Order: sequence, then C-alpha cells, then structure tokens
Amino acid sequence: MQTNSEAYSPQEFFQRLTRNELGSTVALAGLINESESDDQYASFVVGTECTDWRRIPLSLIDSIQPVRTISCNDHTHPLVKLRLKEPTSDEARLLMSFVTDVQREAQRLIQRALTAASVESSDPGCLNCLQGCSGVIEPGDVFLCFDYCLRVHCKSL
Repeated sequence: MQTNSEAYSPQEFFQRLTRNELGSTVALAGLINESESDDQYASFVVGTECTDWRRIPLSLIDSIQPVRTISCNDHTHPLVKLRLKEPTSDEARLLMSFVTDVQREAQRLIQRALTAASVESSDPGCLNCLQGCSGVIEPGDVFLCFDYCLRVHCKSL
C-alpha cells in the first residue's frame, strides 16, 4: 500500500505527482492502544495526553509508524504517526481537507510564534501575548490567539 512516508528521487516524485499517485492522506501524531472491546478498532488520542480516546476502525488506517514510548501516570503508551486512508465520500474528503488545513495553519502559527519568542525576546508585549495563548481552552481559539499576537504585538515578523 502506497503511503506518503516513502522517499523518491526527484524524477520519480514528479512522475508520481503528475499521475496523482502520491495521495494526500492525513498523518496524526498521538497515542494508540488496542481497543479493549473490539479487535476491529484501535483507541487513539491526538497528542501526548492519555485522555479523550477515540475509537478508530482499523479499516480507516493506512499505516502506523512507531515514534517512541510515552509515560502517562503509572503506565506507558506508544506514540505513533497514524496515517489515515484516503476518504471515499465527498463529506469525508471535505472533513479531511479541513483537518489538513488546520494542521498546516497550526504549524505556520507555531513556527511564527517560536520565531517571535526568539527574535523579539526583548519585546515584553509580544512575549506576554504569546504566553497568554497557553491559557486558551478551545484549539481554534489558540490559533486565533497566536494570529492576533503575531499581527498586533509581534509586527516585525
């Protein structure tokens, strides 16, 4: 089964790109366990906190790449990169595209925030604003908080 984790020569990459053979599956980093109640499912949580587990049908998983083992209270969990299969319905493709967009936006904002923290360490307004984002509860609001700080208080980036 073809996954995005393979490396190609430049020529092979562009040939596959032209033939639309690269796929665009979403990769999620998180903790995974076997489902306790059904061997056709895995339990998965995005991130490294072992709370808010989701049941994922094994049939929707393209690949699982082990990263390392994470301690959680008195036990451990494997941290993995879980790659989902290409969706087959229009609704699932739309949701998958939103997940990809959120991941891309999070990466962009976090990179800018880290740059701001290192470049503008003398600007207390920038740093205070970025630090204040850690108290935001909703994930979408964290993005908005980072974006606001970078536009208003960390303008040189």
